[in-house]
Order: sequence, then C-alpha cells, then structure tokens
Amino acid sequence: MKRSKGRTLNFIKLIIAKFLTSVLYTNPFVKKKFIKNPNEDFSRPAVLIANHTSFLDTLTMAMTTHKIIFLVNDWVYNSPVFGKIVRALGFYPVSQGIEKGMRQLKEKVDQGYSLIVFPEAERSYTNDIKRFHKGAFYIAEEFGLDIVPVYIHGNSEVQPKGDFIIYDGTITVKVGDRIRKEDESFGNTYSERAKKINAFFRERFAAFRNELEDENYFKKKLFLAYLYKDNEVVQAVKDDFNRNKSVYYELNKHIPKDAHILHIADDFGQKDILLTLQQASRRIFSFIKNEEKRRIAEQTYLVKKRKITYINKMEEINKKIDILLISDRSFDISTLLELPETIIFMNVKSDSFNHADYSSKFGSETLKIFSLE
Repeated sequence: MKRSKGRTLNFIKLIIAKFLTSVLYTNPFVKKKFIKNPNEDFSRPAVLIANHTSFLDTLTMAMTTHKIIFLVNDWVYNSPVFGKIVRALGFYPVSQGIEKGMRQLKEKVDQGYSLIVFPEAERSYTNDIKRFHKGAFYIAEEFGLDIVPVYIHGNSEVQPKGDFIIYDGTITVKVGDRIRKEDESFGNTYSERAKKINAFFRERFAAFRNELEDENYFKKKLFLAYLYKDNEVVQAVKDDFNRNKSVYYELNKHIPKDAHILHIADDFGQKDILLTLQQASRRIFSFIKNEEKRRIAEQTYLVKKRKITYINKMEEINKKIDILLISDRSFDISTLLELPETIIFMNVKSDSFNHADYSSKFGSETLKIFSLE
C-alpha cells in the first residue's frame, strides 16, 4: 500500500477515525463520554499528550480529531493485521528514534496534522500517571508546537493492561487547555517542560478522577476479584461494601496516595483491595488473625497487581509505617510496641485509646483519626 498524501490521506484518516471510534461502541455495556474543550478545535497543529493504561487508548484518542499522526510502538507498526494501514497513514515507530523521523513528522505537521504521543512510553497496570519521557516535549520544542493534554479516564478499569476482556464501565475523555509554546511557567527547555507538565497533568487528572469516581466506582472491580470464591465469601464482601461504602469513600480522603499502611483487619481483604484501587501507590501490610480469611485474601488476583502483603507477625513489615488502620474490633492497640504518626479506627471503638502525644483530627460515628501533635 502506497503512502497516501494530501486530500486522499485526510479523507482516509477521517474514515479510519470514525472506524476506530465505532469499535468503542461495539460493547453496549461500556458507556462513552467525550468532553470537548470549547477553546479547542485542533485547527492549529499541536502535540497531544495522554495517559496510557490500555490498548483502547489509541481508539479513544480518535475521538479528538481525525487530523492526527500517532507515534507508535513496533508491535503496532509491524502488525501483520493493520501494519500496512498504519504505515500508509504515516504513523511513526518510536523505536527508530525521534531524531531520525523529524523530517517525516515535520511534513505531516506542515500539512496541518497534530502528533499524538503517550509520554509515559508504555501502558501502566494502574491508573497512576507515571514519569513522562522527554520525546513529546522535544518534538514540540523543535517544531514550535503547543501541547494539548488529553485526559483518558476509565480504560484502566474497562480494559486493563494484561487483560483480554473488555469489562462493563465508562470511558470518559476530556480535552484540556492548550499549553502555549511561549508559556514559560512550564519551563524554558523541553526537559523542564517534561517535568512540570508531568506534575501538572497528574494534578489535573487527580481532580478529574475526583469528579468521576463516586463511592460506587470500584464496586464492580472489587466484586469481580471475589467472583470465584465460595458463596458465603462473595455475599460477605458484597454486604460489607454495600453497608460501608460511604465510610470507605470518606476514608480514602484521609489517606495519602503513597502512604505505607499497617491494616489490622478481620475481613477477606476487600478493604485492602479497595484502598489500592483508589490509589495504586499505597503500600499495605495487612494482618488478619483468622487464618482462613487471610488465606482467601492472599489468593485474590488483584493482590498480585497491587502493593498488598499479608503478614503473620509484625516483624515481617519492612517499610516505615505512616498509618495504622484498625478495623478488627477484637484488636488491642496496647499490644503494639511502636505507633506511627497517624492512627485510624474504622467501625471500631476508640474509647480505650488515650495517648498524650496524639490528638483527634477527624471524628464521625464510623471513623476516628488521631495524629501525633
């Protein structure tokens, strides 16, 4: 297939964009929402950057505009299924090096095409935004292009990396405000801009998540983790979530996204999973006294994809603990020789906790939070 040019290429890309978008609509149980930016019509070429968790991200980005060139990995470029189409449309394989393709990419920019780059370089297993590589910002600097952030929410749950099933859920795409090439608040070099725009993107994406993720957002994914457990376990997990989902939603607000947590629990691990679904960077050491419950928790598949360790004794903890979370009503806190900076009692009485060095930071019927003075 020869490389298409001019109006022919533009027409083909329009058809391809419609096709890629239509693929997203083949699953009627996946809702799609595109939030346009009233100040952005993509009439001026730019470098579009987006977070990357799923192969659906490429299809999703076709919702923005058809006048785009993807910078793709080799497996896409050399695919026996659609490799010829990708090459004909001018997609560029990043493994060949950005510098070698600058002339080819500049030709496309001069024709009015924007460039799409996933600056994390590879898909993440979680909804965390990883470090941005510098390539996208180098291109923007060399070509004198603005940068347009595009926030993709939901693909990490609908079709996570390493999974071949498209689950029910909602995909939401939001086009952010254009970052002008002359905007020095993000730095003067592409290296500076990579770091500062990375931090900016994380901040805006976190706010976007807060808008979309209510107390029921991870319900399906949590229940799916226990799908093949005994009926009694499945029902216990469901009952616990439905009874306490507002408590867990509130709890999430009080625990930093990268906290190291010691959890004294008496459940099947569902609270640990929920805490790490909400924030994948959290590291949890969980002590469940009941051996049968601990065994079930350890065998939940999401434990392998999150930073959760089930311990038999406190000596197994190999990190400095930031937060002690107690949800086991039978646990006696006085048995602990060392206490962290923050202690949280969840659905348990805290009357017996009277420590001169700690003061109450938050209190409700179900949550009591104490921190060192």
